[in-house]
Amino acid sequence: MGDDIIAFVPVFLAIIIVSIPIATQYFGYRRRKASLDLMRDLLATRDTLDEPVLNAISSEAERPNRDFRRGALFLALAISGFVFSFALTPQEGRYVFRLACIFPFILGLTYLAFHFLLNRNGDD
Repeated sequence: MGDDIIAFVPVFLAIIIVSIPIATQYFGYRRRKASLDLMRDLLATRDTLDEPVLNAISSEAERPNRDFRRGALFLALAISGFVFSFALTPQEGRYVFRLACIFPFILGLTYLAFHFLLNRNGDD
């Protein structure tokens, strides 16, 4: 009985790993579709749309800390993977797993650098 439950753990994890990006893409699609429908309705009632109205509708205006969130997520994935690699033996691929953690670590640092170094206000 216990072995049957353990056999479902990889299947369950695979389903979760696949469902997270699919759900993210789906809800992003719904958000973009809602803003497009709003613009379509506004254009039906008006002749033109002003720049402040378009900026208020756009998704970038709603998420100014997008780079920070992505950077923190990638860093968390890299650090947790690196810590998990200590539980592996060299025969299980400890060093390969650590090398694989370098990619999300570099992505996380890059996103954090974009967040802190890019000028968000447009002031020069």
